[in-house]
Amino acid sequence: MATFTIGFTKISAENFFARLTDAFEPRFFHIMGAREIEKGLKPERLQRAYLLCSEEKSHQCHRRLVIDYLKDRWGRSLEVKHL
Repeated sequence: MATFTIGFTKISAENFFARLTDAFEPRFFHIMGAREIEKGLKPERLQRAYLLCSEEKSHQCHRRLVIDYLKDRWGRSLEVKHL
């Protein structure tokens, strides 16, 4: 199993990437809020639309975060399907 060293502490690769994800998500939500992306995009534009992401693992996917943010702002049901 791969490990990373942070300071003097070794952690597993899985824990390392979990920490990155935990730190990233709140910042990403803040950026979307500051840019008010919900105002520049109409819900109708997402009907039959595809948001693409290059992340290998679905828990690292930006699409999920964008959809979660828009669901909260618009109060609508939106769905992510990972291919």
